[in-house]
Amino acid sequence: MLDRHIRTHDKCPKPIETSSLPDRVIDCSNIQRPELVITNNVPGVYATLSYVWGRNQYLVSTARNVDFFVKDAFDIKLFPPTIQHVLISAHNWGMRYLWINALCILQDSADDKGRQISQMHKIYTNAHFAIIAACANGVDEGFLQDRPARIPSEMIGYDVTQMYHDEMEPVNYRGWCLQERVLSKRSFIFAADTIKYYCQTEPVNIGDALCEPSTGPRLPEAFSSASAQDLSPEELMWARRSWLFMIWEYSRRSLSRPDEDKLNALAGIAEQYHHILRRSRYHAGLWEHTFLEDLVWQNIGAPTTGPPERSKVYRAPSWSWASVDRHTNMPSLESKLEPGAYDVGQCTVVECNVTLARQGSALAAVTAGYLKLEVFMHEATLEPGSDSSKN
Repeated sequence: MLDRHIRTHDKCPKPIETSSLPDRVIDCSNIQRPELVITNNVPGVYATLSYVWGRNQYLVSTARNVDFFVKDAFDIKLFPPTIQHVLISAHNWGMRYLWINALCILQDSADDKGRQISQMHKIYTNAHFAIIAACANGVDEGFLQDRPARIPSEMIGYDVTQMYHDEMEPVNYRGWCLQERVLSKRSFIFAADTIKYYCQTEPVNIGDALCEPSTGPRLPEAFSSASAQDLSPEELMWARRSWLFMIWEYSRRSLSRPDEDKLNALAGIAEQYHHILRRSRYHAGLWEHTFLEDLVWQNIGAPTTGPPERSKVYRAPSWSWASVDRHTNMPSLESKLEPGAYDVGQCTVVECNVTLARQGSALAAVTAGYLKLEVFMHEATLEPGSDSSKN
């Protein structure tokens, strides 16, 4: 099925057979004794895993055990169920190499984490396909279980509040999982209701299962173009709106370490947009060419009393949506900011700079930020005891 869809889907990017392997991969050719391999970035074909870690991710690679893992093969029985299941799935699909973040990133090394995060965009976009354990709440649950059969007669009088919606799957509440799905050109999604094949052209329920179609986020088709110079004004407009949707979707999701990962877990998606916006700098979640519009972000469902509480640990400048843990909306203001459309005074960005947490990772975490604006000043009077909402 995969080969057929690759051949017939003209709008989907074709696999890159000569792409380099990530720094480390799991060799699952011997399914009972998978091995951690240092690749030296030789060309190869591999798959990736997207899943919810949960609280029982007890087997991970570190600077202390990586040499042992490379020297001696794993016993597959030592892995938690989700890792076992993805190894079996990749092996059965004829995929020799598999990239799993818990095993292919040194979890106790800030330097290795930074290097791998800077490569995350390539890791997922160059993969032959991704395996998404959508239905598992944690690594200890697995995803190779029977799904409930559905037949047309069961749909008659079905309680709509109990219907399946793929946005309610556990992976769709996790921040890292957004870019893992969006950047993957092709995915096998192990959902609660069935197994689905998902690409840039169409979602397919494997085995013609009767279930709801997948509706997850996609990158614009125009992203296969080389640069912004190749895009029409309409395509650029939709690319802009797509980015605004990504912020909306990403900010509603949770992160286990938001202070560390708030910008890191979006860096791969930002890299994809930067590919077509090469002339625009990225400032802690905001783009230079639309900076003023990006500053007008709003918190959705924030408390009615007081501003959203910011983390005590610095993660982003206060003018960035990434500085708070709130569902964020960045409204589209193109029409309102056209010259002469509205009688509003626009401000000017005089200077803006951010300090990167890791040099060479311009789209990831920052340690400081500075913004200077030249603005219009309007006199206003607020009388004590008055209703400020009416002034």
